[in-house]
Amino acid sequence: MQEEFFIRLAQDKDAEYICKIELEAAKRFKGLGLIDHLLEQSFCQEKLKELIKQEQVWVVSSQTFPVGFTIMSILGQEAYLEEISVLPQYGGQGLGTKLIDTVCQWSKSKGLNSILLSTFRSVRWNAPFYEKLGFKNFVLSGMESRNAQNTNSRKATWLPDR
Repeated sequence: MQEEFFIRLAQDKDAEYICKIELEAAKRFKGLGLIDHLLEQSFCQEKLKELIKQEQVWVVSSQTFPVGFTIMSILGQEAYLEEISVLPQYGGQGLGTKLIDTVCQWSKSKGLNSILLSTFRSVRWNAPFYEKLGFKNFVLSGMESRNAQNTNSRKATWLPDR
């Protein structure tokens, strides 16, 4: 029997799980030469708890514990995907896609124009995941680019490899 998962707004008690998920998921980046210096750091707990309070953090959970999360913030009239992670052993089950769908619905309900994110273009699982979900490469060349009319669009900023 396949395990069932559900998505819910994060609660303060989830902060510890979010940190553990983040650190475990970050191990996939080890040796890529991109963020090795950050692999043992987690999202600022003070900011995380504030975003949880503002209902901008979701977890995907089994019946017993969270296995993934997403953290959002608001930048003007756009949502910003701060982070999304799923424990590697739960990858490939569509949980990340469900988290993205959840934050897209949230973004629309808030009347936000689009969702921005940043990712590494050379990491084989990152850019294709977001492209599959409708995100487009969007290079920020100043504030005028961020104010372009893209109502309810999905954007991405691919980070250079170095």
